Amino acid sequence: MKKPKVKKKKPEPRSIDIRPDTGVYATFRRISYHPWSAIAEFVDNATQNYFDHKEDIAKRTGRTPKLDIDIAYDSKAKTLAIVDNANGMNWSELERAIQLNRPPENTSGRSEFGMGLKMAACWFGSRWRVVTKRLGDEIEYNAFVDVNSLETEKPQAITVTQSFGLEPLNHYTRVEIENLHRTFRGRALSSVRENIASMYRRDIESGDIAIKWNGEPFAWEPDCPFEETLSDGTVNRWEKNVQFNVSGLDVTGRVWIRIPGEARRAGMHLFRRDRLVVGGPGNGYKPAEIFGAPNQYPSQRLFGELDLNHWPVTQTKDAFDWVGDLENEFVKKLHSEVAEYVEKLAHPTSEPGPKTTSADGQVAGDNTKDSLQGPEFDSAMTIVETGPPPPQQLSTVAEQRLQQAIEQFGDQPTYVQIGTEGVPTLKVYWLEDLADTDVHAHFEMPSSDELLLYVNLNHPFVDRVIGREPAKLDLYALNLYADALVESGIRKRGQNVPAHTFRRFKDAFLRVINSRSS
Repeated sequence: MKKPKVKKKKPEPRSIDIRPDTGVYATFRRISYHPWSAIAEFVDNATQNYFDHKEDIAKRTGRTPKLDIDIAYDSKAKTLAIVDNANGMNWSELERAIQLNRPPENTSGRSEFGMGLKMAACWFGSRWRVVTKRLGDEIEYNAFVDVNSLETEKPQAITVTQSFGLEPLNHYTRVEIENLHRTFRGRALSSVRENIASMYRRDIESGDIAIKWNGEPFAWEPDCPFEETLSDGTVNRWEKNVQFNVSGLDVTGRVWIRIPGEARRAGMHLFRRDRLVVGGPGNGYKPAEIFGAPNQYPSQRLFGELDLNHWPVTQTKDAFDWVGDLENEFVKKLHSEVAEYVEKLAHPTSEPGPKTTSADGQVAGDNTKDSLQGPEFDSAMTIVETGPPPPQQLSTVAEQRLQQAIEQFGDQPTYVQIGTEGVPTLKVYWLEDLADTDVHAHFEMPSSDELLLYVNLNHPFVDRVIGREPAKLDLYALNLYADALVESGIRKRGQNVPAHTFRRFKDAFLRVINSRSS
């Protein structure tokens, strides 16, 4: 006689108590985050989970562990997902991840306040879930949070569905966010990618952590310190370790000089527990007492990575909590450590040749790009009306040279965002490899919100008049920006534009630039 079939019981959902006030989750949308700092909250959790369980993962799987983190962003669907293959979470860890103000037992790592996942997920979108399975377990947990529902209905708990019978050796966590409040495009998207690579440069360089954006791995190119050949033939490498203490808090790291400089990567980059807190592309820490003005050599050529492992940080972990006189004392001691390097850059003895380089162009771009931001430019941009751009006027040979120079251009262009909305975006390419007979600058307008400017650094005017003087190159860059914007306006106006219109348009832009630069 056959035994009657026993119907499998569907797993009962569990719940996570989120009292007292579920409406707090909705307030996280108003936190002052940079997008990359919010994404870093998820990466911090994944990397710390990996560090805590790396040995156990190796023992249980019999393989050398490697952490993979994939950040999947879909601007059309307005979704963001962060997937990792760290150890995953058990029930108590998932509870802590969802509940407010539940710091981990070990707060000496990158996860310390117990608020990061909630704040970042709510900042990004109104609906999010955490799906996780711990190595060695057969249960997958799926916790879904609807922030709008929490605010209006004020439930006391979050429902968590469970799936049983999964492969014990599988281990992962997925954070999936829907209905994004914020989306990225153009330069904003590039900034997010650039800053994440910078923040986790040490993890990436270690070789056992891969962080990807839509499947494409991030990479980080380290800087090469300047090596000066002295009169006796010996080589002096301008790089040194530093170590000092401020009010019982240790600072260690290294500083170096880079020639040619790159203002966008220069400055001090301040780490905590091997993760960048202050610094990154275009945001190096540059106190004026050490670095001077943006167009001075220290601001372009002095680099450093400093570890402040035990220093307090803000809750969003994108700044140090400089309580009392902490920052002033920090700057004083740092100044003493790098005084020789600042002096070297103030009176350089080993300069490259007089030819203007792409690096110089980048410096000028970074020094001047902020001059085109602000509400004044919104009104100036009203001169632009819709209309198709005319065909290119370059000769075939000049066009070929331009394309070759663009292909050989290894650095990122300077991104200059116009007005308060950052539209249009002006992308500036500083080209060293054009002929001196080619036009001083060439302009393209592939779309109404993207302008391309190609600057010929081999032009006789640049070579003889501008040279490598930062102030002159800044001024030249500002004029080129104005010319590009004027040309875009004239193109959009159409062909029948009076001759004096160019001067009137440029006068409008130069007046605003003057008011922002003075």
